[in-house]
Amino acid sequence: ATLTHANAAALDFGTIIADTDGGTVQVSTDGSGTATRTPGDISVVESSNFAPDHFVLANLDPLTTYTVSVDPSVTLSKAGAQDMTATLTTPVPSVNGVTQKDLYVGGTLTVGANQAAGEYEGHYNMTVTY
Repeated sequence: ATLTHANAAALDFGTIIADTDGGTVQVSTDGSGTATRTPGDISVVESSNFAPDHFVLANLDPLTTYTVSVDPSVTLSKAGAQDMTATLTTPVPSVNGVTQKDLYVGGTLTVGANQAAGEYEGHYNMTVTY
């Protein structure tokens, strides 16, 4: 079995406008995104491209069950700014009966009060066992 990160794929929470209270932004594994205003008034630019991360699990034996997991969360950082944390989700806990499977990772990003503008980056692990 081989696990490959899809070309140019990345978990993208869109363009966020932070406020003094903070809040959360959620991206589902199907790529839809919403700004959840809890407790604050953050908003998301409507033209934002929400995107789940995308991996391809290939060269599978259809008679074998493969268990898929991701880290429960990832820290997103930008130099000189407060870190943010995203909890991660994937709807596919196991794969069997196929020779290839697309896997998508979404999540919920917690945006801090007065979060500094800019691009944030983080890394997480996806594990496949069989």
